[in-house]
Amino acid sequence: MEEKTEVDANPRILFRSYVKRSSLAGEVFSHLIENPVWDAKAGKDLAVLALAAFYLPYARQESVRAKASAQFAIEALQRQIYKLQSDFGISPQVTTAAHEGTYAGTLIKNSSSPVIPQSAQPSSNSSKTTVPASFYGAYDLFEEG
Repeated sequence: MEEKTEVDANPRILFRSYVKRSSLAGEVFSHLIENPVWDAKAGKDLAVLALAAFYLPYARQESVRAKASAQFAIEALQRQIYKLQSDFGISPQVTTAAHEGTYAGTLIKNSSSPVIPQSAQPSSNSSKTTVPASFYGAYDLFEEG
């Protein structure tokens, strides 16, 4: 009798990163995964969202969803620029990157943007929380329909 094997309609990609804690990546991953403000899975989700803001539009360049993905990425990066400026007391400004033809962007403050959790401060509540789905805003752009 022939054995039937199921074919996964949505195969997975394995992505692992083993880095030294003292490296740039190690410092970032430690902050995301060991942060007392959210749980490790939420930290990993935040890392994926950050990568997607940079690279998803290029991954979908040939897709009908490329433009929507690019718009979402631009908005996510502009929210992050605003958060960095606000959190570190940097005045909003337009900057030009070192490479000719590369534009670093301008500030757009969108009051309807989700609030990104502040850097972790030890709290009296030792239990970690998950980041709510609403935190991700237009997260459905990342999901295949």
